[in-house]
Amino acid sequence: MEFMEKSSSLLVVTALLLGGCTDSIFGCPDRLIDSTPSPDHAFKAVARECGCKAQNGTYLVAAIVEQQAAGSCSVLEKVAVAAVTTKAGGKNDATGKVTVLWRDPDTLVVRLDRQQQYELRNDPILAHGAPPTQQPPAHSGRPRIVVVNDL
Repeated sequence: MEFMEKSSSLLVVTALLLGGCTDSIFGCPDRLIDSTPSPDHAFKAVARECGCKAQNGTYLVAAIVEQQAAGSCSVLEKVAVAAVTTKAGGKNDATGKVTVLWRDPDTLVVRLDRQQQYELRNDPILAHGAPPTQQPPAHSGRPRIVVVNDL
């Protein structure tokens, strides 16, 4: 009976370590920084720290996505109407800060640290393999990102 109790305790501890506690053990969960709807509620801005599993560290993402879109790191850049990432020059860099603020329904202001390098994309990613008639139109009244390096 004592063996069964020890085995059960060991099983519970192992499940905790391999399950829900892994983020705190390894210390690098993909982290939500901010999520805020656009003034007209058609879109939302999502800022996250991503890339926990990347070998070259984490990076920051601020993106505009449709209101119902998931905001996880694994899909955020793929479904974004516009996005800015701190992955400039092939290197990830999450050492700075990021804030997002809607100036109006068409403009999201993303503020980064003064020296932060970034990549900005203000058009949706083209659907791979889809014919031109099924591609998202460029600049079709979708909101855009303006980056300010002043934090």
